[in-house]
Order: sequence, then C-alpha cells, then structure tokens
Amino acid sequence: PVSEWQAYLRFHAIDSASNALSKSFRDNRFAFYGTTLAGQPKQQDRWKQVLGGVNESMGQGLGELYVAKVFTPEAKQRAEELVSNVRDALKDRIEHLDWMSDATKAKAIDKWNLFLPKIGYPDKGEWRDWAGLKISPDNWYANLEAAQKYNYDYDLSHIGKTTDRKEWGMTPQTVNAYYDPSTNTINFPAAILQPPFFYANGDDPINYGGIGAVIGHEAGHGFDDEGSQFDAAGNLRDWWSASTKKQFADATKCVVDQYSQYEAVPGVKLDGKLTAGENIADNGGVKLAYEAYHTWRAGKDVPRTVEGYSDDQLYYLAYAQSWCEKVTPELLETMAHSNPHSPPMWRVNGVIVNQPGFGAAFSCKAGTPMNPGKTCGVW
Repeated sequence: PVSEWQAYLRFHAIDSASNALSKSFRDNRFAFYGTTLAGQPKQQDRWKQVLGGVNESMGQGLGELYVAKVFTPEAKQRAEELVSNVRDALKDRIEHLDWMSDATKAKAIDKWNLFLPKIGYPDKGEWRDWAGLKISPDNWYANLEAAQKYNYDYDLSHIGKTTDRKEWGMTPQTVNAYYDPSTNTINFPAAILQPPFFYANGDDPINYGGIGAVIGHEAGHGFDDEGSQFDAAGNLRDWWSASTKKQFADATKCVVDQYSQYEAVPGVKLDGKLTAGENIADNGGVKLAYEAYHTWRAGKDVPRTVEGYSDDQLYYLAYAQSWCEKVTPELLETMAHSNPHSPPMWRVNGVIVNQPGFGAAFSCKAGTPMNPGKTCGVW
C-alpha cells in the first residue's frame, strides 16, 4: 500500500537526518542505535560528532591535512618495502599450496603479477577536487545534504569512463585496510600505518607482527573464495578449477568448526560459516607475515632480543596488541549474529593456536591450550 511506502520513506528520511537535527532527534536515535544495539552509555562529545560528519562528507579533503602531519615520505617508503616482502611470501605460498591445482596456480600467479598496492594516500595529482561543493557556516544539515549530492554526482561521473585503479575508496585517516577485487588492489591508509600496527622507526618484528599480518590478510583475499570470483583484471569471472574448489572447501571446514566453538559472550557462539572468510585471512596473514619477516631477517645483523623478548615473541605480541579493543557485551552479541569478522579476542587466540611458530616462541608444551597440536590452516 502507498501509505506503507510513505511511512517507510518518511522514517528513513528522518532517521538518516537525525544526527544533524536538534537534540531530541539526536538523543532518540542514539537511544536505539547507540544504547540498545551497542551498549554505549553516552553519546560522543558534540565536536567529535561534527568532526565525524565532516570526515564522512569530505574525508579526502580532510585527509590531505592529516597526512601532512602524521605520515612522512620516509614512513611510506618503509611501509612499501614491508608490503613488497609480504607479497613475495604470498607468491611463494601460492606456488606450494596443496589444495590449488597447477592450472589454477598459473592463473593465481597472473593475478599476483597485476596486484597494485596503494600505500598511505593518493599519489600527487590524484587527490579529489572539492571546488564544486558549496557550503555555508550557518546550516549544518544543508551542508551535509550538499556534500551527499556532490559525492553522488561524483560517483555517477565515473559511468562510461575507464576504471582508475589508483582511486581510493577509503580516506587516509581511516584505521582500516581493504582488498578490492574489482580493481585487484590492496589498500593501506595512512592511519593504519601508525602504532600499534606500524612504527616508522620501530623494530622490524613488531611491524611485521602488526601491519605485516594485516597486509597478508588483505592480500590473501585475492585468492580465497571471494577472490576466486574475480580474475586478474578485476572482471567477475570464476578462475578456480573444480578440484581446487573442493579442496578449499575441505580445508575451510576445519576453520568453520573451530570458530563455531567460540563464544562472543556467554551462551552466544560465533557463526563459523559467517566468519570463515575473515578467519582464514587472519590465520593466513599471520603466517605470511611471519615467513616474510624470517626471509627478510636471514643474513642480517639485527637484534635477536629487545627488552628481554625474542624477536619471534615480539612478532606475536605485536599481533595480539594490534587487536586490543574495548567492546561492550551488547555489541559483541550483535557482532556474533551479523559481522563477518570474529570478535577481537578470537582474532587473536583463535589465530595463535594455528601458528606453527607460536608454541616454540613461548615454550608452550604440546597439548596445552595455546599449542593444541591439531591445527587448522588453509594458507
């Protein structure tokens, strides 16, 4: 009925605008999305909310200011070296996979050869131009609407044009990373190339255990059940052989069963199928970065201990520290039903028990909880 469509559209118009309206609208929205669904006791300060609105509306413009302060050319160069070393470890792993057929491996290497890593921020001349966006100092909601329209038109302007693989889908100040299967690119914004993931002047095992594992995670997505649907040029095309699909599914089952036993909160277990792709990438990323670190270290005169910790211990500690988060029980329960990523504690302990180097690094006896003996692995 038309009346139901009207009610539906009216709700979403108000709901999407409420953060930019008067206090009663903001409070009402937060009571549901913030408190009921996420367990947050209070809203962020108003200045943080407004900064978030600017960030969402014209984040690339804000990003130019951000990188000028926090990400030097020297830091970018060191990060690029690390990305290259993890990519090399991925190529070596592909060539020795037992679940990938020879024909599929050849196509995988073709795809690997066309990988485009993007580090930190857009290249010179690639930043977006905001000259066409008209804003005023006295109408916050209208500014957000104008920015939304400006960005919508910007997206539409791509139609009929050649894909620009160098264009960024994330702002430099975003603490995240991603693999884009349609462009075959791995992307690491400047904000994730900061502590605790990456230290521009820090120890190498810490950087490999932190950002190195993230690099391995994102690169691995190009060659898993998601990446298998897109070829080297980013076209939607299945390039896996039937035998590769079956053996991948067999290896995946172990990971699904493992994570299905974990609880997000007492009485609420994870969905092993929902989180399988990200769990595989987590496990593979830590293995790839560990191998990349040991390959890089071979023959180099580098410290074997720092403040009493061996370099392998530092590697795993850095990985664990990168996932230190505060999460409310309500949000953990919501994540268990809807998020393809496992909660932070299982992105650590669920991964570590599958790492062949961890038990030796910390002298964990075989058969103990952190060195169970039976491990799951795809990569």
